[in-house]
Amino acid sequence: MAPRTFAVLGAGVAGLQAAHQLRHAGFEVTVFEKSQHVGGVWQSNYAGYALQVRKWHFVIPGYEWPDSESHPRYPTGAECQAYIERYASDAGLLLVIKFGAEVKSLTPQGSSDGADGWTVEWADEQGRARRDAFDFVVVATGLFNKPIRPNWAEALASPAPPADPSTPWVVDVKDFTDESVAQGKRVVIIGAGKSAHDVGLVTSRVAASTTLVARRGHWMAPQKVLGWLPLEFATPAWYSAGKANKLSHKVFAPVKAAAWGLFGAIFTAQTSTPAALKPKFGLLTGIYDTIGMVDSHALSKAFRSGALQARAAHVERVDGKTLHLSDGSAIEADIVVLATGYQPIARTLLPSEALQTKAGYAANEEGSNYEQQWTYRNVLPPGLSNIAFIGQLATFAHVLTAALQSRWLVGVLAGEVALPPLPDRVADVEKQQAHWRKFPVPRSNNYVWAQVGKYHDDLVKDIKGSTWARSRWNLLGEWFLYVKNELYAPLFPAHKGLRGGSGGAKPAAARKTNGKITAASGGAISKANGANGAKAA
Repeated sequence: MAPRTFAVLGAGVAGLQAAHQLRHAGFEVTVFEKSQHVGGVWQSNYAGYALQVRKWHFVIPGYEWPDSESHPRYPTGAECQAYIERYASDAGLLLVIKFGAEVKSLTPQGSSDGADGWTVEWADEQGRARRDAFDFVVVATGLFNKPIRPNWAEALASPAPPADPSTPWVVDVKDFTDESVAQGKRVVIIGAGKSAHDVGLVTSRVAASTTLVARRGHWMAPQKVLGWLPLEFATPAWYSAGKANKLSHKVFAPVKAAAWGLFGAIFTAQTSTPAALKPKFGLLTGIYDTIGMVDSHALSKAFRSGALQARAAHVERVDGKTLHLSDGSAIEADIVVLATGYQPIARTLLPSEALQTKAGYAANEEGSNYEQQWTYRNVLPPGLSNIAFIGQLATFAHVLTAALQSRWLVGVLAGEVALPPLPDRVADVEKQQAHWRKFPVPRSNNYVWAQVGKYHDDLVKDIKGSTWARSRWNLLGEWFLYVKNELYAPLFPAHKGLRGGSGGAKPAAARKTNGKITAASGGAISKANGANGAKAA
């Protein structure tokens, strides 16, 4: 029987797009959102947070930024949040979102693989336990849910400054939202990723001192340089590439290595990265680990002036306001910002190890805080039925990634996208695993990063039979120019009526289909489905 009712977990940019695509296809959708607002991580975040990629990479395909407003190339976090809120309103999604609803667990109904649907157990705003049954669940809870803290910080971390003035304020980076509190203070930031550098930059302008303390450095790329890298050619061949493609990458490997070395030298010079934060591995490896795009001019100025300093160490213990470091030194701190990363919670929603394994989750590699989940097209776990994961991977174009995943999923449900037989999907997942094992950093397919274009090509080819974003006559543009999100707008008829914020979208059931996707044309997604990817309705 074809699924009719859908639960979407999360009202961030991924969950909202999934919900709208599903509603446009005629399905009944309920969105569960733990907070009181849409937007996910964009609701509120650390001081100085903003988009690290150009604005055209934060465009929902077919839904433009408002023409009446002027936005910089790199919009602020508040501007991104306003854009997401407008989308939710224009798409009519506020009517189907349960705010203050914290999902606790997902359990299959009847059969153990979800073929009979899922039970969503959740708590409402008053903390009362509730449960609802759905034919299908879309998990879109994101990657950055639970803070990763050093052991010494667990008992000290607080979103508000302590009442005792003799102890430092230890705060997770997302809760450090106002740099003015650092005025005249000694600030220590634990970590060396994108958020650490962003907070370090804004606090260095007002604090008495700002120091980054990290075990190792990560690559920080100038915003104006990374976007011009021809990543299609510069990165290794994608796991699904043909023999000719893989051979060409091998032939040009020395040239690519030299190019990456040159860019690494440029990045280090432009950001004035201190010795304490210089990565221990090359840039090509770095783009599969953690890399951030920064205002290189401002960051370089802060490092060169001494307003922002760095130490290669970790905190061993805290004595009052003194942090004792692993290199034998000590540093005084009034504020300690924990920019040590976040973990996803999606795995914990599946209450048993057996379910987690069927969902593609694996034990993390030693030294890795990243969740490993292996699914077909990074959406469907071969071991479960009627459950999908949208936006549960990191790329340089997250909005477009979630859009294409949602469109692909609806295509599968409608029978437009043919799923290969189960053994072929399992084999595809195994090829992914072999691909990521080539890289020396602990990694899984949840962090696609620089190979996002190749991943998108897989989805687009499934949807329309071709990977081309531009006209076939524009070969140079297809390979060497920016692939802006708007180029994919024709794939998203659900957004056509929303362009320019023209009002809420009606569910598909209230419109004439005129050949558009409808719920009746699809079927349940089962681990046992054959080549057509759908059971008979």
